[in-house]
Amino acid sequence: MYVGVESVRLWDLVRDKSVHLILKKPALNELADRRDKVLIHFCEDLIQSETFDEWLVGVEILSALGTSAAIERLITLYTQTNLTDRRRVTYALAKVLTAECVHPFGIMIRELAKSGQLDVTGWTLVAIATLKHVCKRFGVKVDDRSLDSTTHSEYLGLLDRTPTMSKGRRKTRQKIVQQT
Repeated sequence: MYVGVESVRLWDLVRDKSVHLILKKPALNELADRRDKVLIHFCEDLIQSETFDEWLVGVEILSALGTSAAIERLITLYTQTNLTDRRRVTYALAKVLTAECVHPFGIMIRELAKSGQLDVTGWTLVAIATLKHVCKRFGVKVDDRSLDSTTHSEYLGLLDRTPTMSKGRRKTRQKIVQQT
């Protein structure tokens, strides 16, 4: 959308207080694609904002930026947020995770390594492999068979290996599968 536009003009749009945040987002994404060095500071302002929408856009643009500094900021942000927002930060980081940050991501992903369905659409292979490794360490079986090829979403099914006892009968948790 803004491929031929100079960065100065994009910054004019982004800094214009009269323009709604939704309209600024494509310009922010273009600046992220260009790996603009000032963008991380702008994202910091968004994250420190009072509004959730600005905070969320700050997280998304840090993820789109994908630089080492942006990844480090997402990891730090994870430690400063509540449980609901941690999930959002984890998903944002999973989209740009590199091998250098596997250890902190492995710690972060423990909260998600539980029974249930997990959307891994857009995650890097490093992030998916880390999730599978953490699940294996904590005894959560990963069922990643394909369900339906008509959708482009990917879901990773996490299944507790430990059966539960109920009324004297063993029951295992419902299998949920990866959808490609």
